Amino acid sequence: MANPVRGAAAVALARSAAELPAAAALRGGTLYEPKWDGFRAILVVAADVRSLPLERRRQLLDELGAEWRPTLHLSMVTDQLQQAREWFDELAAAGVEGVVAKAAAGPYVCGALDWIKVKRRETLDVVLGAVIGPITRPEAVVVGRYDENGRLRIAGRSAPLQPHVCRQLGAQLRAADPGHPWPAVLAPAALGGRFTGARDPIELTLV
Repeated sequence: MANPVRGAAAVALARSAAELPAAAALRGGTLYEPKWDGFRAILVVAADVRSLPLERRRQLLDELGAEWRPTLHLSMVTDQLQQAREWFDELAAAGVEGVVAKAAAGPYVCGALDWIKVKRRETLDVVLGAVIGPITRPEAVVVGRYDENGRLRIAGRSAPLQPHVCRQLGAQLRAADPGHPWPAVLAPAALGGRFTGARDPIELTLV
């Protein structure tokens, strides 16, 4: 059997809720969900329900979760575009990165690009404080932002860099002077390891 919890989505980046797909954009109408980290129920009481329409799978999930207690809860869902737009704008402060639009009449097809994930796009000024990998061919960059006390705090890391970006960036970098505020080795959780499953310490090349 194919991995039952692995899905796929076409990803779009949006600056405003107005860029969410219309209700008629997907087969049988559209259901919208806030984009949380979580899981989907596609096996109910040992029955494989992947072939059922999403609306029916959601009904089964509602029945399954009727007596759940915190911290386990069902995600919100709506077929109203205006409600989805409000979630997109209002839930960002709670860590919700966007909204997923799914075909209400569609089955669950493992690996198919049949969802539209609209993620919030924001632009921030950051400081490149370190790289992962050798300074002449960095594999990823680690960036920071200054806090209210003027300290440079690690804000995150990039995805793996493309080879041509590695070469171009490597030609511009130089090693940090003494007194760089960041350690040379980080715990994986400091750069999102709790989400990726990474366990090994991360060595930084300070710049």
